Amino acid sequence: MKFDPDRIPEYFTDVTGRRLVRLPTYSSDTPAITEAALFDNAKHRHGLSGVTYMSDDGKGNRYVVATIPGSGSHSPLARLLLDRPKGYRVRYIDGNPLNLLPENFRLAAPWANEEAAAEALALCLAIARHGYETPSTMEAADHA
Repeated sequence: MKFDPDRIPEYFTDVTGRRLVRLPTYSSDTPAITEAALFDNAKHRHGLSGVTYMSDDGKGNRYVVATIPGSGSHSPLARLLLDRPKGYRVRYIDGNPLNLLPENFRLAAPWANEEAAAEALALCLAIARHGYETPSTMEAADHA
């Protein structure tokens, strides 16, 4: 796959005022889409360039992958966006791996019931949206 410099992330605001980003995705005619804050914080944490591509696990499950610069490793972008806790898998509610909007994520783990997984997802999203702040720091800022 040859890098195309014209395939850069495109930031935009949706009709509700939410900042989103379209990510051109190699091996897909359709770009991936996610919240700008999630993507920007994942770029900061992992040094992502915005280059993404479709991959699969050999069992028919497709997902968007990003290369982590300097490591030579690739990781599903949903994991990087959420900084997913160990042991949890990210699932797509609508089945579309290009829909990386938070409302399309569900965490799953063999030991976690739906409530525990939903709480873990809410915490992941809160931390991912606010960068490196801890939940207690975010709560203090909300009450300031």
